[in-house]
Amino acid sequence: MSVPGAVGYLDVLYDFSSYDPDEVKRTFENRRLSNDPLDLSGVWRYRELMPFCTDLTKVVSMQEGNTPFMKPHVAPSILGCTTLSKTSGSEPDRLL
Repeated sequence: MSVPGAVGYLDVLYDFSSYDPDEVKRTFENRRLSNDPLDLSGVWRYRELMPFCTDLTKVVSMQEGNTPFMKPHVAPSILGCTTLSKTSGSEPDRLL
């Protein structure tokens, strides 16, 4: 999705005033236990946050968004970090 003339990242504002926060949280938590292909995705599990996608039958997912944090085994003192996050290639690995 692009916005003509936009440069950089866009902030997205949502109006969730009509949602019950506890119900939304339960929905997200229950999806972690589901075997539905969309629920296995760490991105599409939160599909209410992507209101631009109204036809879920057109979603293609490779279970993205489930990248775990891992303890570095080799050079934490050299890297100066305690946790590594291996990304999917869409951005460089992050050091935390």
